[in-house]
Amino acid sequence: MLEEIISFFIELGESSGDFDHQLEYIFPSFMVRNEIDKCKKTVFELQEYATDSFQHILTPLQEYALHLLIEWYITGIDEEYNTITDVSNFTPKSENDEYIIEHIDNLESFQSFLFDDWDFLNVDSYVNMFFKSPQLLEMFNINLDEYIELMPYDIRDRYLQKRRNNQLPNEVSENIEELIIRLIYSAIKQKELDPRRLLETKEMQLSDDIAHILQTSLADKGVIVARARKRWDGSGVFLINSILSNTTSIV
Repeated sequence: MLEEIISFFIELGESSGDFDHQLEYIFPSFMVRNEIDKCKKTVFELQEYATDSFQHILTPLQEYALHLLIEWYITGIDEEYNTITDVSNFTPKSENDEYIIEHIDNLESFQSFLFDDWDFLNVDSYVNMFFKSPQLLEMFNINLDEYIELMPYDIRDRYLQKRRNNQLPNEVSENIEELIIRLIYSAIKQKELDPRRLLETKEMQLSDDIAHILQTSLADKGVIVARARKRWDGSGVFLINSILSNTTSIV
């Protein structure tokens, strides 16, 4: 059924020569205006998912588009139109399965069991709630980062800024310190894979190697790794200076 709905949507848009305008039925207007290629890509991805035999996990954007696509189809089809799905090979394993099989050709019911939740339709409400009280949003177990694509650009910027402001400095520092420790541990374990070379490596060189690994891995975290500017004393000290005004020493 989904394959039929999506293919019909694509064929109608392409044959009319107004596919771009038709996308406004299933995507936020700001996306159609600024990210038309992403909208088209999403529709064709849904078509591929509906035709292959893999179990795909949809992104919130794909869920949003698919939900509105079904709404568009329901609104446009003849009221007397119906399909009959062969369910003879379906074996229900629960009451939910029985309900799905019984209502599989009812498009309105189809929506109710196609999606685990409809949070993607209420992003505006959740974002407004976050702006008023981030703590209140925690009660709904919603991760707004997953829905950023569905936010208008100005709202997206406000959300990201407020989220950064709400992140406690000590939490950020702890996360960075844990990451540094894991990286150093991984670097040492990697060196242990070649015992002979490790024995031939001087402390200064080993220290430089680890520093290089840290520099490469932490650059995108806003963390600068630099060797201490003092005479080498064999202690292997690195200074970790982050843009968060934290300084962490790893010995």
